[in-house]
Amino acid sequence: MNARHPSTDGPVGLLALIDFKWLMTAEGLAVNVDRLRQDAGYAQTVFDAADASGNVVLRRIAGELRERLAAASAP
Repeated sequence: MNARHPSTDGPVGLLALIDFKWLMTAEGLAVNVDRLRQDAGYAQTVFDAADASGNVVLRRIAGELRERLAAASAP
């Protein structure tokens, strides 16, 4: 069997995105994962909100996802 862990699928893993979504939900903000992956303006707004959080883990994951999404969309 050659199954891969979701966090390693592509430059931005599904597991990391879902973790981020639930951490943001705990902060009272709903995140649309598909839109986060496709809409740079929306992603910027969401990541800015995460950066303003008092949750250190959320801020760390947001920073990592921001970099990975930027790298994935770079030409």
